[in-house]
Amino acid sequence: MCRAGNRVLAIIGIVVLAASAAAAWPADAALRACRSRPAGLPQLRVDSWLKGVSVLSGCDAWAVGGYAGSHGNGGGLIEHWNGSSWSHRLVPGIEGLNGVAVLSRTDAWAVGSTFPAGPGIDRALILHWNGRTWKPVPVPDTGHTKGSALTGVSAVSPRDVWAVGEYQVGRQGVLDLIEHWNGRSWSRFQGPRAPGAAVGGLDSVTAVRHDLVWATGGQEFNAVVGAALIRWNGRNWRRVRLPRPDHALSFGFGQVTVISLHDAWAVGGLSRRHVISAPLAMRWNGRTWQRTPMPAPSRDTSLSGVAAISPSNVWAVGSYGFARGQHFLTRTLIEHWNGRRWRIVRSPNPSPADDELDGIAGSSASDIWAVGQDSQFGLTSIHPIAVHCCRWRVLPAVS
Repeated sequence: MCRAGNRVLAIIGIVVLAASAAAAWPADAALRACRSRPAGLPQLRVDSWLKGVSVLSGCDAWAVGGYAGSHGNGGGLIEHWNGSSWSHRLVPGIEGLNGVAVLSRTDAWAVGSTFPAGPGIDRALILHWNGRTWKPVPVPDTGHTKGSALTGVSAVSPRDVWAVGEYQVGRQGVLDLIEHWNGRSWSRFQGPRAPGAAVGGLDSVTAVRHDLVWATGGQEFNAVVGAALIRWNGRNWRRVRLPRPDHALSFGFGQVTVISLHDAWAVGGLSRRHVISAPLAMRWNGRTWQRTPMPAPSRDTSLSGVAAISPSNVWAVGSYGFARGQHFLTRTLIEHWNGRRWRIVRSPNPSPADDELDGIAGSSASDIWAVGQDSQFGLTSIHPIAVHCCRWRVLPAVS
């Protein structure tokens, strides 16, 4: 079992939420029986990054993100872990991938956006893995919109998969985008928009049962930005009331993880006067969401991903920033909940400039991956990173 040792979600006027894929914990013990020896990612010759990860077992995990070519062309990045090494696939001609959910060795989903209508007009994208190849699957049209994107995906079964994101329609602003797979096709569901909200959109989703699904997002009322949590009860989506943190100018969530009907966590960040961003964690007790204190290494700290193994073993990842001379640097952040309190855990920072972790998922206490990116000064070189519990270090690639 991992023990805790001794993206950036930016909130500057408006909350920008990072997305990550939700992890499902397989019950089949045989999936964990393989002998996994964690290794690092292969180095690509293009700028690349990872946003989401999903873990089936110690020998089967997927991570997704994107890459940028030297001539402005780019696409999606898909990495697969087989228990001994990572292998990558490039998906050219799309904007990127944000979330992934794996059900079995022959069934996985990835979501993001593409631009078939031309640059600047995104369209939601869904890819499916059938055990051999990744293939695009038709997404229901959102009509005459200025763009759409999917940011998170989570699967209960081959006939029950949820994906969330956002789309923009003229003066109506940004609206929640909710899609559901029933085993044959994807269909759109109506989200519970808050009265008077000018800005919406969803960023992550976690589905554990047909009647227990949580999704995080954002909303804006009179230029004041706040977080949103909605829940699917098997019949419809309902918005859940959230307590506003004291003295918060704005706040938002990056990801939600569900342990049971009466136990869930959501993490993100909040801004206050003289504080750019502070880490935020709220816990669901079956009736209400309540905030729990979190340590912060700087006045610019936020969380983007969370994964729960048990009520006393929860991990959250993100980043924090600080000034050094003429440069503003970011560092990875990992925090652990032991059932009583959150503690900061030592995390790797392979770059001298900017490092961040954006997603985390696991299948057991010893099979947990966190993914993100590192970059040099001026964003001249960006590389994906993947770190493994329990030592949380950047691992060398296996040749």
